[in-house]
Amino acid sequence: LASASAAAAAGQKALLMATSLATLACGLIGLADDSLIITRKSNKGLAPKTKLLLQMATSLVFCVAILCSNPSVVANAMTNALIGSVMPALGPLYCIAGVLLISGESNAVNLTDGIDGLAAGVFALAAVGLAGGLG
Repeated sequence: LASASAAAAAGQKALLMATSLATLACGLIGLADDSLIITRKSNKGLAPKTKLLLQMATSLVFCVAILCSNPSVVANAMTNALIGSVMPALGPLYCIAGVLLISGESNAVNLTDGIDGLAAGVFALAAVGLAGGLG
């Protein structure tokens, strides 16, 4: 029983590390984009295709790492996200859904943030909604 809880703790640490690294990578993409805007003194940062490819690559690495390291985490996440105990067997489709979700959310925040810091208010509303859904 002790080894099972140790394995669960190690899995949670790996999940936290993967999430932290993916968040850091997305932040670094945004930093590179903003740095180019500042150095060029124009609103032209990273090329849109380059930025999207970097975001998608980061998302794909994250999803593959999660899927390979602990498939039960993916199964539990899908169970909690759906109504009841319906759990689709996504397999590799999990990575496709994850890439679209993470890249889409990153771009939505970036688009919203371009409007005078509007992202903070939108994030606050989304956080309240997510907190209510998790509780």
